[in-house]
Amino acid sequence: MLTIDVPQGSWMNPILDYLQNDKLPKDKLEARRLRARVAQYYIYDDRLYKRGFFASLLRCIDGTDCQTVLEEIHAGYCGNHATTLSLAQKGLRQGFYWPTIK
Repeated sequence: MLTIDVPQGSWMNPILDYLQNDKLPKDKLEARRLRARVAQYYIYDDRLYKRGFFASLLRCIDGTDCQTVLEEIHAGYCGNHATTLSLAQKGLRQGFYWPTIK
């Protein structure tokens, strides 16, 4: 049995429920949307990945992992005072994916 530790309320929970247990939401429209979105996701080595357009697989992160990755990218070798968009693009180039940036 495959188990992936994801916090409650995470955006990844419905995707993981469908990929692991074929469990869909009760709402037909939401179920249809989820089935269309799930085609882009893949579970490998107990981690959720998204198939990227330019990168082969992007690791899905959430919560504190997201904050840690952004802080490490922002700190950089000599410090990088980048804007939000360029910081997010650097994260994608490193192979990470998060659906929204707050």
